[in-house]
Amino acid sequence: MRRYPKVTFDKDIAFKNQDAEFISFGHVLFEAVLLWVERNYLDALTQGAVFIDPDGKMDGYILFYEGEVKDGTGCVAGKRLFAFYLNGKEARAISPAIIWDIAEASSVDIASEVCDLEAVRKPPLAALSQALNSTKKR
Repeated sequence: MRRYPKVTFDKDIAFKNQDAEFISFGHVLFEAVLLWVERNYLDALTQGAVFIDPDGKMDGYILFYEGEVKDGTGCVAGKRLFAFYLNGKEARAISPAIIWDIAEASSVDIASEVCDLEAVRKPPLAALSQALNSTKKR
């Protein structure tokens, strides 16, 4: 569509308001904005962001990886988002939809958070490899 008079990223609001377009992973507008952000802010994306779990159930790191499959012509045939929860040294695959359940951290939360990003990136790599291999077999 060329215009979206009402949009929401909240599925509960979308179900209550039938005239609001629900924007999520896979929606053409979401994917177009995501592509624009990747092209214009790639450096900022690789630095990470700080979120909190409002329910207080998770205390660790969540890493998101985008997997991409290209066809024989080099065009993107499909993409998939992977998420891994890291608590200590163990990483386990979780649903990337977790992003809808966590909240942006305040400047107070960010000030107290110190993270060695390179150390955090290593443990999920084995889990990511397993996830990619299991996806490939489907």
